[in-house]
Amino acid sequence: MEKITLEKLLDRKKEHKEEIFEYNSKILGGTIDVVKMKLRDVLAILEKVNLNKTEDAIRGNCELIYKHCPLFRDSELLETYEVAEPYDIVLEVFEQNSGEINNLCAFIFNLYGLAEDGIEQEYGDLKN
Repeated sequence: MEKITLEKLLDRKKEHKEEIFEYNSKILGGTIDVVKMKLRDVLAILEKVNLNKTEDAIRGNCELIYKHCPLFRDSELLETYEVAEPYDIVLEVFEQNSGEINNLCAFIFNLYGLAEDGIEQEYGDLKN
């Protein structure tokens, strides 16, 4: 194994690009871009969710997906679906299917090593 040097770490930072992955949606019949965020931002979302309340858990999942998927933040999409709150777009696009929403969240958790034991998710293709 090669020794890590300061120069290698500096070069790695210079080469770092936005990481974009593709999630294969069964409901939508295609792929959705998922942009990796900073871990601290993901943890901030998770910390405000009360997992003992189903509605809070679903709301947290929708926020997590909304913030990771630029497509869901498109103003035309939000206007067309006439959602009351921006995070509601996730429920509408996925036809209120909590299984698909949970699968996408598991995919996102895997990007950070946060998936529960036993969950195997394919990463899809890194687009960069």
